[in-house]
Amino acid sequence: MSAVTTPNLNRFAARHHLAGLSPSSLAAVATDQHGYSIDKAQRFLAFQSRIKQELLRHRVIIANPYTAWFRHGVQSGEQIKAFIEPYLAYDAFVCGPAPYMKMVTTVLRELEFPRERRHQEKFVSLGGNPFGDIEEMQEAEREIADAESDDAGDDGAAAEVAGPAGPVKLEVELDGSDHTFDDWDPKVKLLEFLESKGVKAPYSCREGECSACAIRLLEGEVRMLHNDVLDEEDLADGIRLGCQSLPMTDNVRVTYS
Repeated sequence: MSAVTTPNLNRFAARHHLAGLSPSSLAAVATDQHGYSIDKAQRFLAFQSRIKQELLRHRVIIANPYTAWFRHGVQSGEQIKAFIEPYLAYDAFVCGPAPYMKMVTTVLRELEFPRERRHQEKFVSLGGNPFGDIEEMQEAEREIADAESDDAGDDGAAAEVAGPAGPVKLEVELDGSDHTFDDWDPKVKLLEFLESKGVKAPYSCREGECSACAIRLLEGEVRMLHNDVLDEEDLADGIRLGCQSLPMTDNVRVTYS
């Protein structure tokens, strides 16, 4: 691929209305690198502009005393509570930095908000432009790897715990149907095993950072290789992540309901 000079990039950006992309992103679009296109870049910039114009300037954010912390990045439990109370009839979807999620969860518990209507996800921020530099993408990958390494903690040690020596019997209830298998390999994650059997079990991230694959243990025990979303209350209720679960007993029975 030949180099693209800055003056050429500037003309390319002006011609295709791509002002705002980084030079490396413009170069990728201009040279038709895989995954990059003028249309995608234009749609991204239009979406970015709409967020700035319509969302970040909405009165709920800029003229609401209870949500002033949206701009300042600092909030108190009382502000969170005041913001939540008018909406207790709705489900709660919690996502954000760990301290913020902990504060929101604490407030929801104080308000006796039903656990089954509280949903949460945790993600490592990739930062930057999705059309960003290769170096930024590599740095994001390192960030994820470091986070997973740091999060492993006791889970990493638990991974060394010996499970069943042979195949495990598994019973699964999913969408009103019962599935029974007697050949679950203890080294294969629950989700992967079900997929190998043609069972369309739900999932999303496959990394233990969302709860789309959540199951409830009815019998037996499993261990999770990674968990960045379930809290102690969830675990006490028997909830586990199917995409991260390996059997620890010879018989396991779970439900997706």
